Amino acid sequence: MRRTVILVVLTITLIVLAGLESYRYAQEHAVRLPTPVRAKAKPAAKTPTPPDACAAACERLRVCEDPQAGPACSAICRNQWSPGVADCVKSATCTQTPACFADVRGPSCDDVCQKVETCGLLKPEENCRTLCDTQWDADARQCMMATACNEIPATCLPAAENEPCVNYCNRLGECGLVDPADQYACIQSCLTIEEPDLRDCVYRVGCDQITAVCLQRNYDPVCVEACERLNRCDALGDLPFEECPAACYQQWDDNTLSCIISRGCNEIGPVCFQQYDPVCENVCGKLVNCQLEDEVEDCLAVCTTDLADEARTCITQTACGDIERLCFGREPNMCDVVCRKAVDCRIDSDYQACYDSCTGSYDLMLIGCILNHSCEQIPQQCLQ
Repeated sequence: MRRTVILVVLTITLIVLAGLESYRYAQEHAVRLPTPVRAKAKPAAKTPTPPDACAAACERLRVCEDPQAGPACSAICRNQWSPGVADCVKSATCTQTPACFADVRGPSCDDVCQKVETCGLLKPEENCRTLCDTQWDADARQCMMATACNEIPATCLPAAENEPCVNYCNRLGECGLVDPADQYACIQSCLTIEEPDLRDCVYRVGCDQITAVCLQRNYDPVCVEACERLNRCDALGDLPFEECPAACYQQWDDNTLSCIISRGCNEIGPVCFQQYDPVCENVCGKLVNCQLEDEVEDCLAVCTTDLADEARTCITQTACGDIERLCFGREPNMCDVVCRKAVDCRIDSDYQACYDSCTGSYDLMLIGCILNHSCEQIPQQCLQ
């Protein structure tokens, strides 16, 4: 009996030891699998809530006298509610509308604004509640509550830190081209399309000209510069300023643009557009008839750009022989004067031959005699 008990004990002991050894061996030689890691799901892009759906939902809240049906309701809907929430609200009874917001994520604007004001992140003219209602979606609010004060602007509101885009959208807002509720969307759009020339344009023209000038499909900043110069030089003529860039895009080549920008104001019309002062047509016509100019076209450019109004008036009102002396302050060309008189008196039929002979000899006594006698007296008194 005793021997049997001892054998049983020894058998049990061997089994236990064998089991322990098998377990140890299995642990040492087992293939260790990596610990599963839960993949972070990418947040789904927020589907914009259609304006019509927001309008209907906000109207429903207004009928139900819900506090959320305030002036910012549509903006809050577009920025913070999913299309499903808006559809739920517009179809719900007044008692059911609270349930529609059960899935709207993120901290409340009251909590966020308390933190933002504590962090000193607002400018004096900014209203936190308006910003939160219209620009900060649930993700932004969640980020702001979970982020240190000094990291909130760059981490949670990167668009608001882009000063050029903020200023651009503020300008559009001032001009009534962007609704305050769409300010954040404007900034986001600005960030995705890098157009510094467009941003510069909205400051260079008046509010009423931004759409016609800056938002054209073929906008060219050089055309704006040229049109501004024409306006400053009072050289637009009958062309309205807001139509000037379109005319520039369609009609002016690079040479014309360079001319407008580089020439003096009084040269733009005649030199860049070959548009001459109508008064100069009469002036130059007379100067050519008086043989004081050779070509009307050459005279027109000089008259339009360089001839003072007093000189123009003088030329049109003065006899040919006196124009140089009275209108230009020059001493008369005596040979020219005496040969004109000789031709007028029919003493000589060839003005040029007379002039060449006179300048060659320059006989002052003969010149004086012809000028001091009448046509009838000249042959007898001067040419004997």
